Amino acid sequence: MSRKTALLSVPIMVAMSCLTCLAQVEQGAINGVVTDASGAFIAKAKVTAKNQATGVVATADTTDEGYYKIPYLLPGDYDVQIEKEGFTLSRITGVPVLVGQTATINSSLKPGTVHEEITVSANAVMIDQTSSSLGYVGSGTQILERAPRPHDPGERCNRAGSIAGAAGGCGSSRNFG
Repeated sequence: MSRKTALLSVPIMVAMSCLTCLAQVEQGAINGVVTDASGAFIAKAKVTAKNQATGVVATADTTDEGYYKIPYLLPGDYDVQIEKEGFTLSRITGVPVLVGQTATINSSLKPGTVHEEITVSANAVMIDQTSSSLGYVGSGTQILERAPRPHDPGERCNRAGSIAGAAGGCGSSRNFG
């Protein structure tokens, strides 16, 4: 490979490694379907998610198929409220949102006045039905404690025992001079 080609390949490799960093996710989402008591979709219902710790509110309206999604939520517990004129208010408390996960909250609204309210506590762990990835919420110290430790090459040689003198083994001049 010529020197000119080598110099051009370095910036390309750096740019590609930066793209990998952009793929990391720091948020989660809440989605679901809103129906009435008969199972018919409810369009244009207002869905509100409020972070219990920060008080930050995010909203979405349901589609004609009753579907909604509230993306880009910081990890934490949320109170979700679903409302539509002519139906009772539905409130789900304590919905856990994890990094890289989507909590699915389906709701069935019952006909009624705006003053009627149904509250459901979401104490169970929510399962992301749209992804197979795993998320983890923890402090920096907890993450460092879980990180793999670097290995000492000399320690590996000591464990090798009788095969250390084998071709390419730790006792060989090919590895450690």
